[in-house]
Amino acid sequence: MGYIQAEYHIVSDGLYCFTAVTQADITHQREIVGSHRCSVDMPCFKWVNILISNLKTGFSATYHAFKFAKYAGRYLAEHQYRFNRRYNLKQMLPWLLRAAVLTMPRPEPWLRMAEH
Repeated sequence: MGYIQAEYHIVSDGLYCFTAVTQADITHQREIVGSHRCSVDMPCFKWVNILISNLKTGFSATYHAFKFAKYAGRYLAEHQYRFNRRYNLKQMLPWLLRAAVLTMPRPEPWLRMAEH
């Protein structure tokens, strides 16, 4: 299973792909969210909803003047980079500087290929 260990308790929306979790002897709680149940009212989804809310607020506050649809992939990549390194904030700037130094120069046409 990779990073998931037996002592973990997984809460999911009950998709079929989570059957692998139970096959690995990990406790799995299915919470079906449908037409009558709202995930924001369910305590098990509290932190998921907080995370989504914070991302939406961050996007709308930071990128309100830009064309989000055009640059959405880049914005999401930036948040993914910061989210994956959130537990070692002291190292984030050195990691970013190292990545910037090791990246080869890219001409403008190469950079614009991501827009198509």
